[in-house]
Amino acid sequence: MRGPLQAAADGAYFGLPWRRRNGAEGRSITQPPVRAYDGRRALLDDILGEDFALVGYACDPRASLEAKTLAQLTALGARFVAIYPFGERPQGDVAKWSSAAGALVKVDDLTGEGIVWFRGAGARNGYVVLIRPDKFVHALAPASGAADIVTHAQRAMNAEEALRVPASDTRPFVPA
Repeated sequence: MRGPLQAAADGAYFGLPWRRRNGAEGRSITQPPVRAYDGRRALLDDILGEDFALVGYACDPRASLEAKTLAQLTALGARFVAIYPFGERPQGDVAKWSSAAGALVKVDDLTGEGIVWFRGAGARNGYVVLIRPDKFVHALAPASGAADIVTHAQRAMNAEEALRVPASDTRPFVPA
């Protein structure tokens, strides 16, 4: 089920234009019940927190981000979440619920509602969605485009000056 579309009178909103008819951009994300690595059950909203969130559909949404972009999102208080169909979350690693800055939270979608939402928005495994603090979608893109949607959000907020990271720290992010 899709949430309400948020648009201003002129058709603009704080986000990217729809990629396709009935796109995710400008709509609220669904709130499926999820389970984290440690067995903690919650609604996705509780995992996303109160700030920006970058959510990967069966992928680490940080994987294609450079260190500078990751630091900028972390400075905004962003959370990083990977949502998997129930029973398909990779096993063997110790990625678990953490509120630590920059940490990845891997969750199982217990009912499949979140996965249905992604697929209905035209996403496949490996897509990411940038969620605003008001829980509306800023943008949805393949993981390789994550940096572009973050850059667009920063420009839309006029946040580039406030979020400067020293130019010497431009190493690409390598997931643990």
